[in-house]
Amino acid sequence: MIEKMKKLSLLLRSDDRNVILRPLQDLGVLHIEFGKDTQRLEVLLLKENITKLERAYGFIKALTDEAHTTFHQESIDDLDSVVDVVDKTNVELEDLRTQGEKLAKEVAAQEVWGDYDAAKLTALETAGLHCRFASALTGEYEAVADEPSFIEVARDASHVYYVSLTEKGKEPVDLVGQEVFLAGSLSQLKAKALAIHEDIEKRRKALLSYGRYLDEITKGIKTFQDRLAYALANNSLVEVADGKALLLQGWFPVKREVDVKAFLEASTCAYLIENPMHEDSPPISMRNGKLASLFEPITKVYSLPNYHEADTTAFLGPFFALFVGLCLADVGYGFLMLVATVSAFFALKGEMKKIAGLGIILSLTTILGGILLGDMFGIQADSSAYPSFLKSFASFGSMDQAMRLPIFLGIVQVLLGHFIRSYNGFKNNGIQGALKPLGTAFLVAFAAIGILQMGYFGDGPHLMVGPIPIGPWIYAIPNLALVTKVLAIVGVVLVLFFNGVEHHVKFYLRPAHGLWELFEFFSQILGDFLSYLRLFALGLAGGLLAMSFNTIGLMVLGKGDNPLLWLALVVVLLLGHSINLGLALIASFVHPVRLTFVEFYKAIGFKGGGVSYSPFRMQTKSNQN
Repeated sequence: MIEKMKKLSLLLRSDDRNVILRPLQDLGVLHIEFGKDTQRLEVLLLKENITKLERAYGFIKALTDEAHTTFHQESIDDLDSVVDVVDKTNVELEDLRTQGEKLAKEVAAQEVWGDYDAAKLTALETAGLHCRFASALTGEYEAVADEPSFIEVARDASHVYYVSLTEKGKEPVDLVGQEVFLAGSLSQLKAKALAIHEDIEKRRKALLSYGRYLDEITKGIKTFQDRLAYALANNSLVEVADGKALLLQGWFPVKREVDVKAFLEASTCAYLIENPMHEDSPPISMRNGKLASLFEPITKVYSLPNYHEADTTAFLGPFFALFVGLCLADVGYGFLMLVATVSAFFALKGEMKKIAGLGIILSLTTILGGILLGDMFGIQADSSAYPSFLKSFASFGSMDQAMRLPIFLGIVQVLLGHFIRSYNGFKNNGIQGALKPLGTAFLVAFAAIGILQMGYFGDGPHLMVGPIPIGPWIYAIPNLALVTKVLAIVGVVLVLFFNGVEHHVKFYLRPAHGLWELFEFFSQILGDFLSYLRLFALGLAGGLLAMSFNTIGLMVLGKGDNPLLWLALVVVLLLGHSINLGLALIASFVHPVRLTFVEFYKAIGFKGGGVSYSPFRMQTKSNQN
């Protein structure tokens, strides 16, 4: 859910900006609407300092992590000089690495020629022999291999390396391939490369020693961030009454209203606290339960909802988890993921711990999907071997039944989306705003029942989606034919006469616009339902690919009379299933996200564009501006 906000308008004397802003930053509650003037020199310099400190911290932290070293933290008086040294050293390291990479290429290119000696080449020239180095494709060289002036030095899978010796005064023979110009002796190049490597290590050790100042750098970053926040807040003050007073506006959570009022009553400023209007855009602070909050990163992938919409996190979470489970749908892969995510959950902290928690849920739904479809590492499991409490969930007797599940989930999700849209409409525009989305929901139900009655998914009255008796449930509705007609008629009427309420469309213009919306609905609804089939297709493709790797492994094993063949079997299975799992993980993220943000959000009428709640507060205990 989205936390309720209130708007604060603060009027203070121009002389009191520091008297008010500093305690307000200490309070740490108000989300300030920063002005457009965020490019002042002061702000840009503060941002530059933060970037510089963060860059230095990243360099040093990467080295300490690589070296698995922990330093006793020390204080420092001149942090700027340390950061300057770190920046300078890092630039020098980059230059040395570039030189080292260039030398490494030269060494690799010259090793085939051995330890080239320029003095000996000069002696040959003095003796009257002109020497040239070249390389050519094997086929090109073989065509001229009889040329007496060509002497082969070495060859690899595709090239021949040779020299051409020509006496002075004679016409030089044309080279085949490409002439090579050697940079120097191999020993000299290796010596230079070694010197650069030693220089790099020396500078890395010097940088590593600054690990004892990581806490000080972190403190410096927070100090500059506090100063930046203060500068932005200060720049957001609007002069009124000919500059004699200043106006500051911002937002705070309703639950902190008592603290805000206590602060304001103790101050000398005038203030006004208001509830947000429809045209306002309060910041978004999401407050979900422990389970639903795990799916907040998925919500944020697209956009935060705006303040006047419902938070979709709790609604998209179950569907997203089930969709991922259907895409992967393998008990074996699910257990591997579960081991990895549980380990990560106990090893990680903060936001990454929440990501690992989400991974645990997705691992469990992957196992569930594997049980439903009877798949384990590409091996079809016999449901008769399942424990009794699982047998009822593993009753997809045919491919048709397995295909029905994602379509059924899609219909439920689209219906839910329209009901959420109806709630948003009621919240923002009253009862009239809720009617058109409600009418669309009725039409979705009408379309779903109509498809069922026409037998597109099998025998309607006896239609089963695995263990779920969808057909019997629907046909148990009294007067089903009448109910279906009522859904269609009421749905059409609501769409025709209550569309465009949020845009204040005139009542007499609504039917014309409603006809277009009805045309769009009926031309798209079947495609919307069928788009959920991609979940089944991905699960099927992953299972077939896993089965193919198993078959290849068994073909490699043959009769198994050679121990090396068993090793080859293990390699094929490990490599094949790793590739399959990697591809499946990518697909199982992309396609559920696509269904969520296209089909579900289209049904909701999601607008988004919310700004995250970021209060004006201190990050350090004390701060000097």
